[in-house]
Amino acid sequence: MNNNNNDRGIYLYFSSNNTITNNTANNNYWGIRLDYSSNNTITNNTANNNDRGIYLDYSPNNTITNNTASNNTHNGIYLYFSSNNTITNNTANNNDDGIYLLFSSNNTLTNNTAKENNYFDMGILANSYTYCNNLIENNTGSGDRPIKYFNHSVNLQNEILSELILCNADNSNINNVTIAGSDILNNNGLIISHTENSNFTNINSSDNYYGIRLAYSSNNTLTNNTMNNNNNQGIYLYFSSNNTITNNTVNNNYLGIRLDYSSNNTITNNTANYNTQDGINLWFSSNNTLTNNTANSNSYGIYLSSSSNNNTLTNNTVNNNNIWGFTLSINSNFNKISNNEISNNDETGITISNCNPWSSWCPGGNSNNTIEGNKISNNKIGIFSQQSNSTINNNTVCGNTNLDFNSSAWLSSSGNNNTCSSSKVNGWKDIGRTGTENGCKIECAECKEPNDVFDAVEMLEYLSGDKESSMPCWDLNNDHTINLLDVLALIDKIGIR
Repeated sequence: MNNNNNDRGIYLYFSSNNTITNNTANNNYWGIRLDYSSNNTITNNTANNNDRGIYLDYSPNNTITNNTASNNTHNGIYLYFSSNNTITNNTANNNDDGIYLLFSSNNTLTNNTAKENNYFDMGILANSYTYCNNLIENNTGSGDRPIKYFNHSVNLQNEILSELILCNADNSNINNVTIAGSDILNNNGLIISHTENSNFTNINSSDNYYGIRLAYSSNNTLTNNTMNNNNNQGIYLYFSSNNTITNNTVNNNYLGIRLDYSSNNTITNNTANYNTQDGINLWFSSNNTLTNNTANSNSYGIYLSSSSNNNTLTNNTVNNNNIWGFTLSINSNFNKISNNEISNNDETGITISNCNPWSSWCPGGNSNNTIEGNKISNNKIGIFSQQSNSTINNNTVCGNTNLDFNSSAWLSSSGNNNTCSSSKVNGWKDIGRTGTENGCKIECAECKEPNDVFDAVEMLEYLSGDKESSMPCWDLNNDHTINLLDVLALIDKIGIR
């Protein structure tokens, strides 16, 4: 039977003990849909080019076998609050998601092929560990590589997989595993849900949709992993706390490391560079520690937003970002930003505000943040604050293009022992500064523009690491960074003279 170009190709509603076989249900909104229907057999059907291929809604105890559900806009096979179904020997290719289980348990998925799907060949969304209770084995994903699923403790190493899913798999150890989805699409990833006390080491999950996604998972360790060139986040924590994320490389993703509703995590010694949006982003996430991370050449370096409170950010390097270095936004309070290197960011080094520094748009600010002991140089603006109260002490804020300190209203913000240029402050005055003029207690050292071979040697010593600090006026080509091109420009200048 052909059932094409309808809202529903084949539709069962509160209907049981039917056999649906050898039908074509293409170019509909739903190819085959079951609502509140059980004990049906769906076999040898084709449900292609629909919005959704085969869709079960509150429908248990059905058998779905030997069907093709491909080239659908969203899902090939989709189960919603549907349990105790058997799904075997089906093909679900070239959809947004191949086979997707949402709040569904006690299903058996075996010997299916789901590959070249845009996001996930096989997806599980479980807001409770009870939805992890499915049997999923011997399925093939993109690149004809295996999809593996575990809902128990597992020791897995030296594997190359299309997708790896852990759901309620406490006390697992995953080592030296490569997640390689489609060779054409960036899909799949390492998906972890409701899993605790597990170790993930030496994993390469690159060129996928996610690198590593943790949801509702705590007390795990992610160490020495590589998550590059993923379409979404390199590392994503969602309602996940007390995890340790260390020595990972997270470059060239849409977003490097993101925490949503995730607290008490330790993020240290990671590299998050060249990501389209943020290097590291915290959203509604508090009491985290970020130490010794590098977040360079992103749009935003490290971004805290939406009541992300009581976080400690220390000894991080945040340079050469296209917009802002550090950002505290939308009621993110009681955070401490200390001893970081923040330089050569195109707009601001540190923004403590929900305001745009270049316009009047300003819906709110932040309070009781501490900015201490940072080196902030060669940005357009060093520290920008609006509608925010902060304690700002012992920072070196020098050589920024426009202003070292900028705010139209510092409110009750205060600080002391900062170093800045008094000619580059807007409204700021250190507590310990004498006289009536605004500025810092300590003036920036005057920058002598390089002029001779001795200056060239000093610049080379800085670039080689033998000299710790640079001078802003060494940026001879005005590209907001000190590099070999500036040395060559000086040599050319000396030669002409």
